[in-house]
Amino acid sequence: MLDILMLFSCVASTETVQPQLEDSGFDREEYSIILIADPHIVDGGEHRERLSKTVNWINENKDIDEIELVFVLGDVGWGDGLTIAKEELQKLSVPFVPVIGDNEVHFGDEMRFFDVFSDTYNDAALRFHGWNDSFSTVWNPLQEQESMFGNFSFSHRGIQYIGLDWAARVSGILGEMGDLHDFSGGSFPWLSEELAILSENDEPIFFLSHIPMYMNAGAFDIAEMDSLDTLLASYSDRIVRNFAGHYHADVENEQTHYDLVVIDAIWDDEIRFQRLNVRKDRDGFLFSHDLITIE
Repeated sequence: MLDILMLFSCVASTETVQPQLEDSGFDREEYSIILIADPHIVDGGEHRERLSKTVNWINENKDIDEIELVFVLGDVGWGDGLTIAKEELQKLSVPFVPVIGDNEVHFGDEMRFFDVFSDTYNDAALRFHGWNDSFSTVWNPLQEQESMFGNFSFSHRGIQYIGLDWAARVSGILGEMGDLHDFSGGSFPWLSEELAILSENDEPIFFLSHIPMYMNAGAFDIAEMDSLDTLLASYSDRIVRNFAGHYHADVENEQTHYDLVVIDAIWDDEIRFQRLNVRKDRDGFLFSHDLITIE
């Protein structure tokens, strides 16, 4: 819903992370992961056509780019658009994992989002190593209601991917902001517990979210970022990037513990999304990302 272009400083798009790798007999592995944001599917109109074009591009370039996985970073759809979005995404020839956005909440589809994509998440839980999620209702003391938070974590080829639900559960302009949901069963305690578990390994970490993890309008305030920075300080040598949506623009920013990459919405102007390129050899991982534009 938010359509604001913030000022970001550019950062380098390549980074090397060097965990201790077991000798598995390979010389090098190279593949890519596609990240799209904000399809905004509400019916069978133009937005669906744009998502369909995106899916077609991914399928056509799957072998060339060795695409293994797709993340959809929130504002996927609402109303009838939720099932329509799923129909289109199921045409992908690679697995996809969706992240809930603020619009699903604003339009009253918070719970229905998880129902519609339940088999998608179940498939991911079976497919990927170490799947963990927070997909159960909890009491939200701030809003005095039941809420469900879409946090998940899994490992793929020695890399940890953590999906985070920072969408505020309030209406109006404050609903555009991020929220840590710092209470029992909320997103922030879940992340803290998950990172404690992950401290037992040295896998690089990527955060996937709809709300960008930084301080600004449509994201977090000073106190929330202080809490995040304190939590993440012990893992800064492993955290690579936060890929996010929400702003409907392609922008980058260097945070204290990670690089932030915000991905443009595919529902308006040019269809643009990001490709994360991964190379792994005996020396570790080399990551880069580049912008893909299709007509």
